[in-house]
Amino acid sequence: MAGGDGQGHNGGMTELACTCGAVYEVIKTEGPARDERAFKCVLCGRELFSWSGSNVGQFRLIRRPEPDRE
Repeated sequence: MAGGDGQGHNGGMTELACTCGAVYEVIKTEGPARDERAFKCVLCGRELFSWSGSNVGQFRLIRRPEPDRE
C-alpha cells in the first residue's frame, strides 16, 4: 500500500491473550495523533489494550478459545 505521508508500520508483531482464551496478533503502527482509544475482545467484550497519541495498533484474531472453555 502506497502512502504519501511517509507513515506506516513502525514495529514488530506480538501476541495478546484475553482471559477468555482468544489470542490476537498485534501490529504496532504509528499514525496521526488521536484521542485515547481502547481495544476490546470481539468474543467477550473485555478491554485488552488502550492507546493515545500517534502510537496505535492493529489487532487480528488468530486463535479462538477451546470449545469446552467457559
